[in-house]
Amino acid sequence: MADHTAAFEAIANKFTKGLEVEPQRLPLLLVDVKQASTILHCSRSLTYEMIARGEIDAIKLGRLTRIPLSALEAYIGSQHHQYPAGS
Repeated sequence: MADHTAAFEAIANKFTKGLEVEPQRLPLLLVDVKQASTILHCSRSLTYEMIARGEIDAIKLGRLTRIPLSALEAYIGSQHHQYPAGS
């Protein structure tokens, strides 16, 4: 599985802009469905479908759905396919 740490840190920095705490001191562990959709370059509906099918782990915080960045990284790693040359 490829290491996506740098990409996730860049995303975490983007979503923590404007916070009073420096991003380096506030690790972003969870994202909402809209942020996850942005990361995956898909719709919110598809993201909710993937959660419902169990393809992406998510947690509920009251009425809020949050997705651990580690779950997105695991999903992306599991979707890596080698395609034959010329495909």
